[in-house]
Order: sequence, then structure tokens, then C-alpha cells
Amino acid sequence: MHNKTLQKNAQFSMEYLMVIAFVLVLFVPALAYLMSSSSETEIEFTRMKVNVLANTILDEAKVLYYSGGYGKRSIRYILPERIIAFYLTGENKEQLVFEMNTPLGKRDLVYFPETPLSFPNPIKDEGGENKITNLNTIYLLKQENETNIIICTNLYMVDPPCLGLAEEVTEPEVIS
Repeated sequence: MHNKTLQKNAQFSMEYLMVIAFVLVLFVPALAYLMSSSSETEIEFTRMKVNVLANTILDEAKVLYYSGGYGKRSIRYILPERIIAFYLTGENKEQLVFEMNTPLGKRDLVYFPETPLSFPNPIKDEGGENKITNLNTIYLLKQENETNIIICTNLYMVDPPCLGLAEEVTEPEVIS
């Protein structure tokens, strides 16, 4: 009799373990898939926000470039956390690059402006690139008789030609 009770308890324990194992076999892959999907969605959302910001910069630069004479525009934005920096690169600085952190490493989002862009006094990093980080306002400036659209940021507000530009520009466009 005691042996049959032990056998029933053992059978119940084994059934319990099999149910738990079955649930885990279903639950763990589903959880892994959802976590992966969440990360991919966040990266895609970051790409879309950067795409809007880059196109706004390029469109505003084009408007300034073709308007002739002196002009200025400001763009306020919230830079996604995954974006490390943005900079101009290429032989003639013809590419606007946003550097993004992903689970697989750094990824560059590259845009090709129709107008020439530049920074006032480039600050080079170790790789020789002019990288801008941790900013939330961009000022685009076109001076009389200049061909380049100058990108002024919080970093350059003390350098000519960006000196005092922040006080002059009002009603910036907000991109979130």
C-alpha cells in the first residue's frame, strides 16, 4: 500500500514536470521572439526619426541655398538615444552621416545633400571626422556671397559666423 502511494506521487510529480516543461518549451521561444521584435521596432523607429530630421536639414539647406543672399533657419529636435553622432564626410563633405548604435554594432545612416554643407570650425575626432554629439538645436546659415550652407550648433555658438545666432533666430521648428 505504501508502495502504491509512492508510485502515485511519483506519477503526479512526473506529470507536473512534463506540463511545466511543455509550457517552457512554448513560452521561452515566444519571449525571445518578442524581445527581438521589440529591439527591431525600436531601431526602425530611430531610423524613421533620423530620416525626418535629415530630410528637414537637407530641405531647409536647399531653401537657404537657392534663396540667395543672407538667410538663416533653426531646427529643434529630440535626437534618439541610439544616435551617437552626426557629421559630414566624403571627399568634398558631400555626405551627411548619422551614426547609430545597434545590437550588431555601429551603423551609419547616410544622406546626400543637393547643396554644399559645412561646419564653421571643424573639431576633429580620432578618426579625422567632424562629429557632433549631444545637441538639440541646429541652425542653418547662408551668408552673402557664400556657396556653402553652414551648420551651426550649440557647440559653435561662440565661433564666427555662428556667434550670437541663437538670439537672432526665433520660432524654431520642433521635430520629436
